[in-house]
Amino acid sequence: MHEPTPVSTFATHTSARRRHVGLLLMVLGGVTVAWVLAATYGTDLLALQRRAAADAQLEQANVTYSLDATGSPLLAASLPEPAGGNSSAAGTSPEDLSEQAAATFEEDDPTMALDADASGGGGPAGFDEGEAIGSVAFPSLDEQLPVVYDATPAALTVGPGWIPGSAELGTAGNAVISGHRTTYGAPFRNIGDLAHGDRIVVEQGHQRFVYEVRDRFITVPEDTRLTGHTSGARLTLTTCHPIGSARERLIIQAELVEGGDVDAAVHGDDWRVYRSATSRPA
Repeated sequence: MHEPTPVSTFATHTSARRRHVGLLLMVLGGVTVAWVLAATYGTDLLALQRRAAADAQLEQANVTYSLDATGSPLLAASLPEPAGGNSSAAGTSPEDLSEQAAATFEEDDPTMALDADASGGGGPAGFDEGEAIGSVAFPSLDEQLPVVYDATPAALTVGPGWIPGSAELGTAGNAVISGHRTTYGAPFRNIGDLAHGDRIVVEQGHQRFVYEVRDRFITVPEDTRLTGHTSGARLTLTTCHPIGSARERLIIQAELVEGGDVDAAVHGDDWRVYRSATSRPA
């Protein structure tokens, strides 16, 4: 029987190694695809379930959504005021909340660190983490979403969350809402399409607040300046940027033009842009 030459033996081993490497790469590719699908679609399914529960809560409060001829959202009724009114949340302080937010800078965390000089410190009492407190609508995007209490990782699996310690919605100061852009249903996936002058409509309790988009920019997660106290009656939306990454934050800022503390709102040249050296236009 003919013995293989050293060259043919080497070629055989090389071919075998290539097949093994190819097989390994195929397995790794399959694992990567499976992980991406699980991270995206798996969290989407979870978000759909939890958002359905939040929508059911709003429906129990006799909230029904519709749009009028101009695309503005209409509500048949609103959530009842929680027991205890708008007293401050017990056991919270801007410093504690800033540490909590800083500790949650995880791979898919869309929140911002809350500035120690944040303009709130209280918020609607009587709500649990992740419980729907109202809704936010973007008429130009034809989208409407529940807003939940708190912006912890667990709360944000339900929907966009209002950050305790920021100003209450519709009041003077700076109210901050964070939401996912990739996972858990990606409720804020399209807010980058909001343009200057677009309206944002917030419903809470028996009140309706209309904001107008004034600024859009990108910054780093640690940029606390934009969550701090501001003049006027501002709404700040934060989410991850770019889509699929939490490396930076996309920021949308709007000013109150209807409802609530609209008399405290700032307009025209008096409206201040709150950006830092780390930010750039979106």
